[in-house]
Amino acid sequence: MLVFFSEEVKKGEMIVEEQGDLGQSNRWFIIFLVGIALVMIFPIFGLGNRVEPRVLGMPFSMFWVIFWIGVEFFGLIAFFLVEDKRRSR
Repeated sequence: MLVFFSEEVKKGEMIVEEQGDLGQSNRWFIIFLVGIALVMIFPIFGLGNRVEPRVLGMPFSMFWVIFWIGVEFFGLIAFFLVEDKRRSR
């Protein structure tokens, strides 16, 4: 696509810069999600796949899953807040 006006070039450059920031953020988000998924499946889940010790009356494997769901929840909130701050700049 040819750009005929200098204003459009400036707008295009701004869009590329914003996508660069978003690309870096998306990379960390994907790494985070893959990491969370890996702790929920074999072989890493094998570290938490046991009944004893009981934590808050739950078998340890159930606590393991609930703990990582909580980590994911707060991680998603953190990613949202960082992304919102970047977009407002």
